[in-house]
Amino acid sequence: MRKSIKILILTVICLLLAASGVLAAGIQPTIDVDHMIIVPGDTGFQVQEIFNVTNSGAKPYLGTPLTGTAGKPRNGWLFPVPSGFTNLQVQGYTTGDTAVFQDGVQLYAPLKVGLTQFSITYDLPQATLPVTITKKLPFYTGKLSVYTPKSFLIIKSADLVPGGAFQISGEDFLEYDMSNLMPGQAVTIPVNQAPAAAPDTTAGNKVGAGFSVKYHPDAHVALFMSAPFVYTNPHIWAGYLLLMLVIAITAAVLYYRMRTRELYGAEEDFAANGFVVQDEYDAEETANVATDTDTDTDTDADADADADDIDTELYARLQAKQDVLLQRIKSLDSKHKAGQMDAQEYQVTRDKLKKLLIQVKLQLQELSSTGGEGT
Repeated sequence: MRKSIKILILTVICLLLAASGVLAAGIQPTIDVDHMIIVPGDTGFQVQEIFNVTNSGAKPYLGTPLTGTAGKPRNGWLFPVPSGFTNLQVQGYTTGDTAVFQDGVQLYAPLKVGLTQFSITYDLPQATLPVTITKKLPFYTGKLSVYTPKSFLIIKSADLVPGGAFQISGEDFLEYDMSNLMPGQAVTIPVNQAPAAAPDTTAGNKVGAGFSVKYHPDAHVALFMSAPFVYTNPHIWAGYLLLMLVIAITAAVLYYRMRTRELYGAEEDFAANGFVVQDEYDAEETANVATDTDTDTDTDADADADADDIDTELYARLQAKQDVLLQRIKSLDSKHKAGQMDAQEYQVTRDKLKKLLIQVKLQLQELSSTGGEGT
């Protein structure tokens, strides 16, 4: 009797230990979301999967016994990959903690408590479309999201529900979602060629890919295709830019002529009003005197009277010229004080006007000394 009781107690203890081991082993991680991005490649598809894995246990998850490289047993877990994959790489694990096999990639590093993120990339060689990709996940997965470029690939599946469109690195992608996947559940992803976009008949014809025009490099055509005015005639814009260039050059020439007149306009105005500098007037006076001498040689008194008239006229012109110069200098000072001229332009113009004013004053002094004012 006592022996039977002992055997019964030992049996119960063994069952409890076995149950605790099963419970401990049963606390597996969960995949919160698997982002699966499928894009066209040179010989098929390029796939990137980004995983968010949560270990809800109290200790790091060690996995299950696996046969590693060279037949060595190691603890870890296997992430299945669709058949036919090539060039598989893992981001987020060191090289020694991963091993690639025919059915997927084994991960050996203990999975820490809480959230862990990592990704895998691989190629799927495919000759033609449509094609069906079959994949499995090792743990319970809350959500599988598959993304394809909108202009190239499309997925038609009763299990994967369209989740809208958004951009990845500036390119439009379509999203397809599936929730609550059980461990090892096979998911089929039928991939088809995206239908061609209907031509836009409301805004003109867009330049097509591969389109070339004589005298236009392909690079220029591609640049115009990426511009906001892709539905307009490029020659209209070329003519518009040429017109703007002509207007800009014309405006620059007119501005230059205006500034030149501002700098040198004093002499031009004096010449237009009959005001001449001393050497020019001397020549005019000599010619007039010579003419008077030839025609009026009757008496010296008549010649002296003509000379007095000439000196009086010259004096009046010089006084008028002096008044104009003083008025210009005063106006120039007002513009500079009001900030309408920069310092260098102001100084150059003022020095020139002062030089002309000094010449006029010297001529007036010379006439005054000889009594040429005639009053």
